[in-house]
Amino acid sequence: RGLTAAKLELRERARAQTKKYWHANPLRREAQRLKKYGLTPAEKRSLLERQGHRCAICGESRTDRPKLFPVIDHCHATGAVRGILCAKCNKGLGLFRDNPDLLRQAALYLTPDAVDNLVNLNAEQSALEAVFGDRAISVYGSLSADEKES
Repeated sequence: RGLTAAKLELRERARAQTKKYWHANPLRREAQRLKKYGLTPAEKRSLLERQGHRCAICGESRTDRPKLFPVIDHCHATGAVRGILCAKCNKGLGLFRDNPDLLRQAALYLTPDAVDNLVNLNAEQSALEAVFGDRAISVYGSLSADEKES
């Protein structure tokens, strides 16, 4: 990216200093996260209790590793808090761009007849879009972007 060695060194020093600060001040980091998502400590505790102190997706409950659990999950479009996840599940949703259709397609891919299932679903989706255009309902179970807006 065209960064000089001096700029790279400065960036690394800043990252190390930030990491050291947050490690020395974990309560401030937690307070910052709660403020970011508009939660009180009591609301976060309530979320955790409703989920049995476990990740809402995989059930992870390792409270001895605060970097991995709990993580506050939120909708990137609205900012609304959805629940508490472990870091791996939260990262996974982000890597799939919080897109339910992509997640369903990935789950289908993991099944024994994955390739045939995906080819059939993609063909069905193409047929629906040919008939209904942008108003086609996704065979993956959610509405198209245009359908959601109307």
